[in-house]
Amino acid sequence: MFIVGYYGGHFNDVWTNTNPYGAGWTLLTNAANFTRRSLHNVVVLNNMLVMCGGTGPSTLGDVLISTNAVIWTVLTSSLPAIAAGNSRAAVAWNNALVLMGGASPGGQPINDVYVISITD
Repeated sequence: MFIVGYYGGHFNDVWTNTNPYGAGWTLLTNAANFTRRSLHNVVVLNNMLVMCGGTGPSTLGDVLISTNAVIWTVLTSSLPAIAAGNSRAAVAWNNALVLMGGASPGGQPINDVYVISITD
């Protein structure tokens, strides 16, 4: 289980926990190599963590992957405007990151679905 940044400010820390009851969190890094953010999505897909969007200095339209939760690789930094946003629901499905709903960069509620193919 991982926590990658969180709401209440913009962060780029990563925590992990193997306890199913949530006790005993371990800090992996307090300065991962991605833009500080909140309201983003992280899912597990093909044994990788996949992170998308959120807000930082502005609305972020990027997709990053990591196999160890500490070092992140940018797959793209320029998602189409329809996919950029925050507070979305996200699921991993059929080698893709599926983003649903959330808020547009201007803060308006949206009800779209966007599928981002992720390959090894």
